[in-house]
Amino acid sequence: MEEVTLTVQWEDPPEKDSWLQRLAPLMERPGAWAKIAEGPYDKVSRMGWALRHKYKIPPGEWEFEVSTVEKGVGQVHARYLGEGNTDDHD
Repeated sequence: MEEVTLTVQWEDPPEKDSWLQRLAPLMERPGAWAKIAEGPYDKVSRMGWALRHKYKIPPGEWEFEVSTVEKGVGQVHARYLGEGNTDDHD
């Protein structure tokens, strides 16, 4: 069995790849659709749902669409629509 070396070293953890980073380029072209994922339909379908309801994404209005490319294969497309309605008046 390999041994684990225990140390204390002061450093920041490596940056995690997040949906905030992945979707940021779409904000440069509001209204334009971009394919952001392709793979087994069941997985991209869950990803599309999670982008709408679970994952932390950049602020603003977003649309996510899941489509079938061929049997068992799907894609997720996304587009940034802008900052959204920030007017709190009725």
